[in-house]
Amino acid sequence: MKLATLFVTALFAGQCLALKKQWLPNTNYDNPDNWDIKRVPCSGGNIVLGAKQGETVAVYLQSNSTLRELILPSDGVVVLGNDMTLAFTDEVVDPSCHGQDAQFIGGSAKDWFNPQHWDSVDEIVIPETELVPCVYDDVIFPKDSEFHVKVDMEVSVSSLDFNGRDYPTTKAFRLFLQSTSGMDQFTTGNSAQTPQINLERSTCNDVTGCPCNNDDPKMLEKICGVTSCYGVLCKDAVTPVGGCCPKCGGILTLEYNKDTFNLNRFKNMVKDEYSSKVEYSSVLSSVSKTRGDKIQVVCIDHADGRDAVAMTNELKDYINHNMAYYGILNSTSSISGKSTAGQLAGGRHVNYGMICGIIIAVIIAIVICAICTLLYKRGIFYRREKPLSLEMELDIAEYSNRAIGPQISMSSFDNPMYDVTPIIETPDSDTKNYVMFSPTKVSEENDGTVRGFSNPVDIDVSFDIPIDDSDIKKIICEESEA
Repeated sequence: MKLATLFVTALFAGQCLALKKQWLPNTNYDNPDNWDIKRVPCSGGNIVLGAKQGETVAVYLQSNSTLRELILPSDGVVVLGNDMTLAFTDEVVDPSCHGQDAQFIGGSAKDWFNPQHWDSVDEIVIPETELVPCVYDDVIFPKDSEFHVKVDMEVSVSSLDFNGRDYPTTKAFRLFLQSTSGMDQFTTGNSAQTPQINLERSTCNDVTGCPCNNDDPKMLEKICGVTSCYGVLCKDAVTPVGGCCPKCGGILTLEYNKDTFNLNRFKNMVKDEYSSKVEYSSVLSSVSKTRGDKIQVVCIDHADGRDAVAMTNELKDYINHNMAYYGILNSTSSISGKSTAGQLAGGRHVNYGMICGIIIAVIIAIVICAICTLLYKRGIFYRREKPLSLEMELDIAEYSNRAIGPQISMSSFDNPMYDVTPIIETPDSDTKNYVMFSPTKVSEENDGTVRGFSNPVDIDVSFDIPIDDSDIKKIICEESEA
């Protein structure tokens, strides 16, 4: 009975320790990443399904489409989904859709060994080599898709589910690879060779865990050679065993007791007691056994690693106080340094508060200028009155006197009526020098005289219609009485 219990425990542990790795890229028509316009073409577009020289492409159309023109690849296939309809027309099918030329760019073969092409279905995996399927992992290529995969080195996995079909043996899958569909979707880069993918049906029966073994020097070099690393926001970034890129965070390396340590129990503790905490919600963590027969805990975050370092230190303290319970013999840690998020290339630090203040001040200044401009255009600040031009004044005088206005040359003079006793002149219509009259200076005796002054400016005026002086006096008197 005891042996049976141990066998069931070992079998259960092996099933739990196996991971599922799913392939991500595809050559589906409905995948926006496969188009140069970064979206799926709409109806009425001109579509080009091209491929690089020497490459084949298999494009999967899984939904009904209406196109204006479709240019097929010189070497490749177009796979139509079940009950799928492909139509062509020059008419506008969808008014909101503006026909646009689109080039299919998703046909190039994607490398099997690139960790960015894989997703761990069951749990988070951080070291890059462990993202690529290991000998104990189950591989999944999703249903209703077409792929173009480059496998230029022999690989071994536990099982492989391709497009909904589970291939039981290496031989069965090799027959598929040699078929027309298999050759369109898998390549070694050499058309004369068939990729070697072994289905081992292996399971991990060790409760302490099984190493992925992708951190073998040869495999490590292969995987890291096609991995893209990005800049980090911390000093002294750490690189885990099996990793290709430095990271901000912390690494715990544990030596364990082979009789008492249980990897699944330890993983559950990390997940339930630490990863689920609110203060560590931004932290990603993974636990695995390395090729050097040690347990590695990796904690990272996508910022400067501050939260991940805090979680690493807290977890280490907890482990040190509960070593016997979890079967841990020793623990060491390595953590990344201070943040460089506010540091320039020259080593100078950026004052983010000052930058924010400057940005806010600039925004306020722009708003004030915009308001002032608006008020100015609406005349709120002042009343803009345009004086009459000389030409307009002459036109008015011309209309009032029913005479054609003369062309005159104006000069200025001091007002002779200001603080001076005015002279008395009797207007004489025969004189060539006309007298300018002031209606406010009309004599009260009504003796036919008008108080005024001689015009100090000699103005030669030529009217087409003569003006009678008596009419002028009459107008001035009427205005005075009014």
